[in-house]
Amino acid sequence: MSQGQYIDYPRWPSLAEESLRIDIKIPEKVRVRDRELNYGGTFRGVVISGMGGSGIAGDIVRDTLQDRLKIPIVVNKDLHLPPYVDDNYLVIAISYSGNTAETIRCYETCIDEGIPVITISTGGKLKELAERNGTPHMTIPKATAPRYGLPCLLYSCLRALGKALNIEDKVINEAENSINYIRKGVEDYERKFKSLADKLANKFTMIYTPSPIASLGVRFKNDMNENAKQPVAVCIIPESEHNDLAIHIREIERLEILVVDAPSVRDTEHGVHVTALTKVLDELGRRYYRIELEGDSRLSEIMYGVTGLGMMTIDIARIVGVDPVKIEAIDRVKKYVTARS
Repeated sequence: MSQGQYIDYPRWPSLAEESLRIDIKIPEKVRVRDRELNYGGTFRGVVISGMGGSGIAGDIVRDTLQDRLKIPIVVNKDLHLPPYVDDNYLVIAISYSGNTAETIRCYETCIDEGIPVITISTGGKLKELAERNGTPHMTIPKATAPRYGLPCLLYSCLRALGKALNIEDKVINEAENSINYIRKGVEDYERKFKSLADKLANKFTMIYTPSPIASLGVRFKNDMNENAKQPVAVCIIPESEHNDLAIHIREIERLEILVVDAPSVRDTEHGVHVTALTKVLDELGRRYYRIELEGDSRLSEIMYGVTGLGMMTIDIARIVGVDPVKIEAIDRVKKYVTARS
């Protein structure tokens, strides 16, 4: 495997390590204009605000930490912060470029309303605003495109959130170990993932993912959309068993099914639902491919799968004859929105 063949994926372990080492100083309080942002209190909840490749980092953080916190982690992928977010919340505003309009707007809302906010970017306007206002900021390494910089966005966010919530040691230990599984995902690609590229090329794919690791399915959809320019339906177990499973009573042309299995859910109620799903698919005579994740934590499992499946979408892009980096339709929308703003 040549280093350039899979764009930045072979660099992911080193990008993750570099990003996890980025330190951040979080003051007790920051005064901006007539507002005081309090970083030293007890938070009612955390909001991670970002779009696209930046937003998915929030999804993975939520899946990783939500069960061990007594406060909610809300992932915001919208133009505005939810109206219930006030100065009792901590907001982490993530924009790979630092110029994402929606994320900048959320940051400015935090400043206007005195909500403590931490920013993460490679630079851009978000970094400029943070430096001007004195709010905590992390400058992360650059990749070929925002989605290929996922480890930079994710591991810096984990570091920042761990420090802000006083769980930094636990978060860093788990994050460091998960990087080994990113490396393993790259190493296992030829053996475990590559053969799926021919099977999924020019097909519509449904991916069934247990809810504790739902972010894996969302990330796979995003990679297929942006890299391979193919449609994907994300089916979250158990909710999917109450609706989209019904379609499999029919045989649908050019449909492929992936079912994700992971050690962390195998012996749980979610594992029971995964087993029931596959039994029904077998009874109906529907072909599916089982994605067996590896890892010793949710974060490890997610990053192992995200790495292998992401590399597969690069191969699919080449099979179907599209550029895995260019995203012309998305760029056009941004152009029109900017012109109207």
